[in-house]
Amino acid sequence: MTIMYRCKIHCTIPERIVDASTVYRDLEPLLQALLEVSALFNGWVEHSRGKGPIPFTDRTRFIEMLAFNARQDGDEYPTAPSAAGAGANLTTARTHREWKATGCTSINYWPWFGQLTMEIDAPIEAFGESEASVIVRRCIAAIAQTVDVEFVSTDAVGPKPEGKGYQTYYLNHRLFPHRRWLGWMGFVPVLVPHRFIPEAAKMEVVKGRGTIIVAVDEPFDLHNPDHIKRAHQVELRMANAGLLDVTDTSLLE
Repeated sequence: MTIMYRCKIHCTIPERIVDASTVYRDLEPLLQALLEVSALFNGWVEHSRGKGPIPFTDRTRFIEMLAFNARQDGDEYPTAPSAAGAGANLTTARTHREWKATGCTSINYWPWFGQLTMEIDAPIEAFGESEASVIVRRCIAAIAQTVDVEFVSTDAVGPKPEGKGYQTYYLNHRLFPHRRWLGWMGFVPVLVPHRFIPEAAKMEVVKGRGTIIVAVDEPFDLHNPDHIKRAHQVELRMANAGLLDVTDTSLLE
């Protein structure tokens, strides 16, 4: 069986400076959509600074916590990008033990940084070999339906070939060092016909939003050269179609 320590969905979103109430309103429809994907995506909390976990369902306390964190960060780090706005760091782990639970999931939402991430621990063990890819794809669809996203990619984290340490698609295997990357699967906010990227295992339209592009429609195995090759083929097609923006122009010199 493929060994995947975790997968991480990376979302590029428009940079915005927003207050705590706006952060809450932004996240509310996303969490509802994720609950429809799996019952594991439930019981979201943020671990406050000194007052324990605050449930997302406790709207008043949660917003107060986010506002406090934003003020504190602004006072302590006035020149930091986060100083002017609020963000959230959610998890399904309410206790120390639950951080190690199969399927433990975290969402970091940083509008001031233009980033949202969703990380699922041990997705194969949590959902099964046959369903893990489906669940991750549905998570991407839920994000695309409820959040204004500019690009989504998915990283896989697994053991190194020698067994010690870990490797990721992004750090160790991505095709372009100077462009965006897709990895296991992702999303672009445009309609892309499958014939434009025939190597993709699956393409799925998110109505009114864009297209999910799946490089490998099974758990991504970093030890499988066919999986790496397929991801590279898909990314090359995407680059040629103008779907992978350059992120570091210095590498073009």
